Amino acid sequence: MESAPQLAIARELLAQLFPGEDADRIVRALLVEREAQATDSQDAEARYDSEREIGMRNLARVRGQFALGAAARALQHAFNNPLTALLAEAQLLELETLSEEQQLAVTRILNLTRRLAALSRRLGTPGSTAQAR
Repeated sequence: MESAPQLAIARELLAQLFPGEDADRIVRALLVEREAQATDSQDAEARYDSEREIGMRNLARVRGQFALGAAARALQHAFNNPLTALLAEAQLLELETLSEEQQLAVTRILNLTRRLAALSRRLGTPGSTAQAR
């Protein structure tokens, strides 16, 4: 079962990725799918009759999780580079003499960029939701 902070992060990310969609409904559907896969996995594991077969299946699962983690880190890095550049440019714009409307737009850009950076940090460190708060 997922912890409440992890579910909150998942909902926040899904809401940002899919604006206008019901993030709670998506999270519930993903959790139901995960439970179904776990049940299928338990059934399949019960069919194995040797320790070697069980070990090979567990090794394949760990390798898959490792690959997924590596892909997530690469994606986070690729996401952070343009995000950092955007934040730097917006901070420079903030120092310029701008109209009130332009200043408000720059402030919105800064706030949204900082939220995305905080979300990226939280997603990059599993189990550490307090880091970006």
